[in-house]
Amino acid sequence: METQTQSSFHEMNKSSNHVEVKKTNSTKDLFKELISSSSKKKLIVSSIYKQYRINESNFKKEDLDKLANKKIVFIFDEAHRTTFGDMYTGIIKTLKNAVIFGFTGTPIVEENSKNGITSYENFGPLIHKYTMKNAIDDKKVLGFNCEYVIFNYDFKNLISSNYDNNFELSSNESKIIHTIYPDDNEIRNEKRDFELLANNLSHKKNVARHILNHW
Repeated sequence: METQTQSSFHEMNKSSNHVEVKKTNSTKDLFKELISSSSKKKLIVSSIYKQYRINESNFKKEDLDKLANKKIVFIFDEAHRTTFGDMYTGIIKTLKNAVIFGFTGTPIVEENSKNGITSYENFGPLIHKYTMKNAIDDKKVLGFNCEYVIFNYDFKNLISSNYDNNFELSSNESKIIHTIYPDDNEIRNEKRDFELLANNLSHKKNVARHILNHW
C-alpha cells in the first residue's frame, strides 16, 4: 500500500517537482523526516503503525515536544478502516497541534458506527464530497446497466422446512435496517430466502450456464 501510494504521488508530482515525496522504511526513518528542519516541502508516505510508535516508549520526551510544535498535516487514506482504535488515538494525543484530514469512500456514520464513533467525530465536518453520481456524470466511472434474467423456480418448495428459521442478521445489518424498518422480521426472512437460493447448487449451475451461453 505504501509503495503504491508513493508511486501515485510521484506521478502527480512529475510536472512541477515542488514537493519531495518520501517513503520511510521504519519508525526511526519516519521520525527523522518529521523532525527535520529542512525548508523543502515534502510529503511523507507511511503507515499508521509506524506513526503510532512515535511515542514516549520509543523516543525522548524533549524530542516528542519538538515534534509536537511543528506544523504537520496528516492525510489518512481509507479513513474508515484504521482510525477508530488505539493507534489513531495515540497519534492525536502525541501530536495535538497536527491538522488531520481523512479520505474515504465509505464514511462511518451513526448507522454503522464503530464503538459509537463516527468519521465526523474523528475528523470534523465534511470539507468536500464526490459522489458516485458525480463520477458517472464526469465519465470517470462506468454507469450502471442492470440486466435481469428470470429463472422459473418453485421457490416455496426450495425453502425446506429444515432450514434454519432462527436465521439472524449481523449486528451491523440490524442496526442499518432498524433505521428504516422498526420491525426487521420481513427483511430477515428475505435475506434468509436469498441466501438459500444463492447457495443452491442448481441455481449456481444455471447462472454459470447462462454466463457461458450469453457472455
